Amino acid sequence: IVAQFPVVGTLVGAFFGPNTPSNFDEAKQTDEKMYARLFHAMLAEGVALAPGAYEALFVGLGHNDSVMQQLAERTERAALAAVRTQ
Repeated sequence: IVAQFPVVGTLVGAFFGPNTPSNFDEAKQTDEKMYARLFHAMLAEGVALAPGAYEALFVGLGHNDSVMQQLAERTERAALAAVRTQ
């Protein structure tokens, strides 16, 4: 999966494709179908992402090392599932 994750403070974007968009026209060219597949695969892993491809993700103080390790493991499984459903 080719993805870009721009970060501003505690906000994280998730764009699928080779480039990080810098405006709305570029954002509309990202792979929204891949975002949808990953979104549903993450739900199956018990992780709720923003439902829209253009929404920001937030990292909070409750995301300690243990939570981040669980998230990494679930994201790996979800990414594999998303690729299999292409």
